[in-house]
Amino acid sequence: MSVYFVRTAAPVEEVELRLLRREREGASVSDARAVILPRFLAEWEEPDEAEKALIFEAYTGISDEEVLRNLFKKFVDALLGK
Repeated sequence: MSVYFVRTAAPVEEVELRLLRREREGASVSDARAVILPRFLAEWEEPDEAEKALIFEAYTGISDEEVLRNLFKKFVDALLGK
């Protein structure tokens, strides 16, 4: 059985706006907060080469449908060895 990860990405400004919106709405179960974003960014460590082979990147600055379509294509390509 193989395990893969999806790493979502967005511009830092967009991430901060999303975190602030979550805080305002107050309905999120996430513990992520805008106040901890600078520390998170400073302490982030990129995955090593072996880990990178298991990660599918998903840019979230597009529609949900496009994100899923792109991820599906990447997953199928990986399964087919492309």
